[in-house]
Amino acid sequence: GTGLELAQRLGERLLDVVRNQEFVCQDLSISVTASIGGAELLPGESVTSWLERADKALYQAKEQGRNRLCMAKETCSGG
Repeated sequence: GTGLELAQRLGERLLDVVRNQEFVCQDLSISVTASIGGAELLPGESVTSWLERADKALYQAKEQGRNRLCMAKETCSGG
């Protein structure tokens, strides 16, 4: 697969790990979720632009209900 596909698979695995991890503090069990935004570095693109696109994807993930992964110019997955 492409770098973008690999990044998406890794992001989804990371979300699964976080979702399934139980955190305990002083006999209190805490559930944690994550939102992830990603973007593929395009040929000739500046690092600043790349990070801005990834940041927008992160906010898109949060706006769509959190606990999900959004890749720039891609649909979100998770939930």
